[in-house]
Amino acid sequence: MLVYKRNPYWLNAFAGEDYNMNNGLQGSSCRRPATNISERDDDFLLQMVLPGYEKTDIIIDVDNQILQVSSKKETPANEKETVLKREFITKPFERKFELPESVDTDKIEAELKDGILMVVIPKMEYAKAKPPREIAIADRKSVV
Repeated sequence: MLVYKRNPYWLNAFAGEDYNMNNGLQGSSCRRPATNISERDDDFLLQMVLPGYEKTDIIIDVDNQILQVSSKKETPANEKETVLKREFITKPFERKFELPESVDTDKIEAELKDGILMVVIPKMEYAKAKPPREIAIADRKSVV
């Protein structure tokens, strides 16, 4: 009998806690966009806040169960003006997420809408939540 057990720490790896730990600190060359990850019955939903980015600026790759979301976009410098304060910054970023073995990497879909990147990561059939079912008791004297 195959029992599907999940490592209790799988979400730490999936959420990418071990990757790119600079957290967007001042002076760093890379930042970490805020990310939400939720598990639904049939899939995982990864939402990443990316204001100011176009879909052509974002690169999404999957290799060996690692999902990587990155961009190389830089805020253009304007030589005709002196910037006194800049808080709207688009810098290159890279986030990596270790995917569980139970996902179908061939069917991952992504959409960028209103500055939020939504990546739907479907589960394999065996990993999807199944509704409860009743098991009938046999009338025979011996089941085995």
